[in-house]
Amino acid sequence: MEEEKYNKVSEPAAAYYTAPVVGAMRRHISRRIATVNDPSFLSRLSQIVDDNPEPFEVRYQRAREFAYAHFPYEIAKQLEAEDFMIDQPMPNVVDESKIDSVLLESENRGTLSDAETQALFNIWNR
Repeated sequence: MEEEKYNKVSEPAAAYYTAPVVGAMRRHISRRIATVNDPSFLSRLSQIVDDNPEPFEVRYQRAREFAYAHFPYEIAKQLEAEDFMIDQPMPNVVDESKIDSVLLESENRGTLSDAETQALFNIWNR
Protein backbone atom coordinates (compact mmCIF):
# COMPACT_ATOMS: atom_id res chain seq x y z
CA MET A 1 0.00 0.00 0.00
CA GLU A 2 2.69 2.45 1.01
CA GLU A 3 4.60 1.95 -2.28
CA GLU A 4 1.53 2.76 -4.39
CA LYS A 5 1.17 6.13 -2.68
CA TYR A 6 4.66 7.18 -3.80
CA ASN A 7 4.34 5.86 -7.35
CA LYS A 8 1.46 8.19 -8.20
CA VAL A 9 2.16 11.70 -9.35
CA SER A 10 -0.48 14.38 -9.18
CA GLU A 11 1.10 16.59 -11.87
CA PRO A 12 3.14 15.67 -14.94
CA ALA A 13 6.87 16.29 -14.63
CA ALA A 14 6.71 18.66 -17.62
CA ALA A 15 4.76 21.11 -15.45
CA TYR A 16 7.90 21.75 -13.42
CA TYR A 17 10.21 22.16 -16.43
CA THR A 18 8.66 25.00 -18.38
CA ALA A 19 10.78 27.10 -20.76
CA PRO A 20 11.41 29.85 -18.16
CA VAL A 21 12.53 27.31 -15.57
CA VAL A 22 14.86 25.59 -18.04
CA GLY A 23 16.27 28.98 -19.08
CA ALA A 24 16.83 29.94 -15.45
CA MET A 25 18.57 26.61 -14.76
CA ARG A 26 20.88 27.16 -17.76
CA ARG A 27 21.80 30.66 -16.58
CA HIS A 28 22.35 29.39 -13.04
CA ILE A 29 24.59 26.56 -14.25
CA SER A 30 26.53 28.93 -16.54
CA ARG A 31 27.19 31.34 -13.66
CA ARG A 32 28.30 28.50 -11.39
CA ILE A 33 30.62 27.00 -14.02
CA ALA A 34 32.17 30.42 -14.69
CA THR A 35 33.44 30.48 -11.10
CA VAL A 36 34.99 26.99 -11.15
CA ASN A 37 38.77 26.81 -11.41
CA ASP A 38 39.29 23.10 -10.76
CA PRO A 39 40.25 21.40 -14.08
CA SER A 40 39.27 17.92 -12.90
CA PHE A 41 35.81 19.13 -11.90
CA LEU A 42 35.38 20.89 -15.26
CA SER A 43 36.51 17.70 -17.00
CA ARG A 44 33.84 15.70 -15.16
CA LEU A 45 31.20 18.27 -16.12
CA SER A 46 32.33 18.07 -19.73
CA GLN A 47 31.96 14.28 -19.70
CA ILE A 48 28.44 14.58 -18.31
CA VAL A 49 27.20 16.93 -21.04
CA ASP A 50 29.30 15.60 -23.93
CA ASP A 51 27.92 12.89 -26.20
CA ASN A 52 31.34 12.23 -27.73
CA PRO A 53 33.14 9.31 -26.06
CA GLU A 54 36.54 10.97 -26.54
CA PRO A 55 37.32 13.49 -23.78
CA PHE A 56 37.22 17.17 -24.75
CA GLU A 57 40.81 17.63 -23.55
CA VAL A 58 42.06 15.04 -26.05
CA ARG A 59 40.14 16.58 -28.95
CA TYR A 60 41.32 20.06 -27.95
CA GLN A 61 44.98 19.04 -27.83
CA ARG A 62 44.74 17.25 -31.18
CA ALA A 63 43.04 20.25 -32.79
CA ARG A 64 45.62 22.62 -31.26
CA GLU A 65 48.56 20.60 -32.59
CA PHE A 66 46.96 20.40 -36.02
CA ALA A 67 46.14 24.12 -36.21
CA TYR A 68 49.60 25.31 -35.18
CA ALA A 69 51.24 22.83 -37.56
CA HIS A 70 49.17 23.73 -40.63
CA PHE A 71 47.84 27.28 -40.31
CA PRO A 72 49.53 30.65 -39.97
CA TYR A 73 50.10 31.61 -36.33
CA GLU A 74 47.44 34.38 -36.37
CA ILE A 75 44.75 32.05 -37.69
CA ALA A 76 45.70 29.34 -35.20
CA LYS A 77 45.40 31.89 -32.36
CA GLN A 78 41.95 32.92 -33.62
CA LEU A 79 40.88 29.29 -33.72
CA GLU A 80 42.25 28.73 -30.23
CA ALA A 81 40.17 31.65 -28.94
CA GLU A 82 37.12 29.76 -30.24
CA ASP A 83 38.29 26.40 -28.78
CA PHE A 84 39.20 25.30 -32.31
CA MET A 85 35.45 25.13 -33.01
CA ILE A 86 35.27 21.68 -31.44
CA ASP A 87 31.69 20.34 -31.51
CA GLN A 88 30.57 23.33 -33.56
CA PRO A 89 29.33 23.05 -37.13
CA MET A 90 31.92 23.85 -39.74
CA PRO A 91 31.48 27.48 -40.77
CA ASN A 92 29.93 27.99 -44.16
CA VAL A 93 31.78 31.13 -45.22
CA VAL A 94 32.86 29.93 -48.67
CA ASP A 95 31.25 27.62 -51.17
CA GLU A 96 32.32 24.00 -51.47
CA SER A 97 34.17 24.51 -54.77
CA LYS A 98 36.37 27.14 -53.09
CA ILE A 99 37.19 24.73 -50.25
CA ASP A 100 37.97 21.97 -52.76
CA SER A 101 40.30 24.25 -54.73
CA VAL A 102 42.17 25.37 -51.60
CA LEU A 103 42.59 21.79 -50.40
CA LEU A 104 43.66 20.59 -53.85
CA GLU A 105 46.22 23.41 -54.09
CA SER A 106 47.60 22.54 -50.65
CA GLU A 107 47.83 18.85 -51.51
CA ASN A 108 49.59 19.65 -54.80
CA ARG A 109 52.14 21.78 -52.97
CA GLY A 110 52.69 18.89 -50.58
CA THR A 111 51.69 20.89 -47.52
CA LEU A 112 48.58 18.86 -46.72
CA SER A 113 48.32 15.11 -47.22
CA ASP A 114 45.05 13.22 -47.73
CA ALA A 115 45.28 11.91 -44.16
CA GLU A 116 45.81 15.43 -42.82
CA THR A 117 42.89 16.71 -44.86
CA GLN A 118 40.67 14.01 -43.39
CA ALA A 119 41.97 14.80 -39.90
CA LEU A 120 41.03 18.46 -40.47
CA PHE A 121 37.43 17.58 -41.23
CA ASN A 122 37.28 14.97 -38.46
CA ILE A 123 37.72 17.75 -35.92
CA TRP A 124 34.19 18.91 -36.70
CA ASN A 125 32.69 15.46 -37.18
CA ARG A 126 31.09 13.68 -34.29
